[in-house]
Amino acid sequence: MSLLKRPEPLRDEVRSILRERVLTGELAPGEDINESELAEQLGVSRTPLREALLRLEHEGLVGSRQGHGFYVWPLDPHEALDLYEVAGALEAFGLRTVGRIPEEQIERLRSLDSRLRNARRDPARLARLGLRWHETLVEDVHHGPLREALQLVWSRLQRYLLYESEYAVANGTDDLAHVLREHEGIEAALEAGDLESAAALAEEHRVGGYSLLHRWLEEAAAEA
Repeated sequence: MSLLKRPEPLRDEVRSILRERVLTGELAPGEDINESELAEQLGVSRTPLREALLRLEHEGLVGSRQGHGFYVWPLDPHEALDLYEVAGALEAFGLRTVGRIPEEQIERLRSLDSRLRNARRDPARLARLGLRWHETLVEDVHHGPLREALQLVWSRLQRYLLYESEYAVANGTDDLAHVLREHEGIEAALEAGDLESAAALAEEHRVGGYSLLHRWLEEAAAEA
């Protein structure tokens, strides 16, 4: 029986399902993708499946080897650092392109902080809410190429955010408290209309988030 719905274009629906499996770790980093098995499981032919995988390859979520098919892109500390740095730079640049941030937008950021506090034992929810906070931070950015770049970086970063959240939950709540204090600093700067300070804090906050993930990656490598 097919797991798919309609009328969304088939390749897009297949891509959405596979993307979610990659981002949640159901398809594990480095895992080979069995196209025949997946096509049968989803109830589709190999053509829309291959089209979906090619799009995910463009997003940097899967890779391919000539003659050996597709695989889930492995986690890599160097890629992670690059993504955190680029995300921080793009989000900071985005803030510098907008006028004063509306009060209701700042209130939505604070509401997301409250939800993050309540999700402190749920890594998957923490990762989703954390990404939504950053999306809300720059939601008024209307620079087309910048938004496209942000979407691509956020997509690739999302896997790492899940593991960052898992590490934070496993090692207590101090890390989350630190993240929320940084959020509050950015929100205070936005409320004061100081976009330059908010942008600098946002970039520093993004790059600082890599330290959590780096600890997790180091420990995982040591155990391997």
